[in-house]
Amino acid sequence: MPEYRKLKETHTFLELVQTPELAAEVTLQPIRRFGFDAAILFSDILIIPEAMGQPYHFRERRRRDGFAVRDRADIARLSVERVTERLRYVDKALRCSAKN
Repeated sequence: MPEYRKLKETHTFLELVQTPELAAEVTLQPIRRFGFDAAILFSDILIIPEAMGQPYHFRERRRRDGFAVRDRADIARLSVERVTERLRYVDKALRCSAKN
């Protein structure tokens, strides 16, 4: 969609996912354009492992993980502590979307 592409000119994918107002905007764009009566929150499946301590970023349109999870030692590097706190932006994006 052109509206999404315009946002991508000035924001990275991760900024769109992690900034509640931007995620809400991208979520609502199809509703405004096509008149849908429901939306799926704009997000990324990798926010869960990131919140557990496995960072990722995009480079040359490819995802790069901070580390691969291959064995028990890698799993031990992950933590569920503070996941809710680290994902607070998802709750905020849902609330922003609901307001609009």
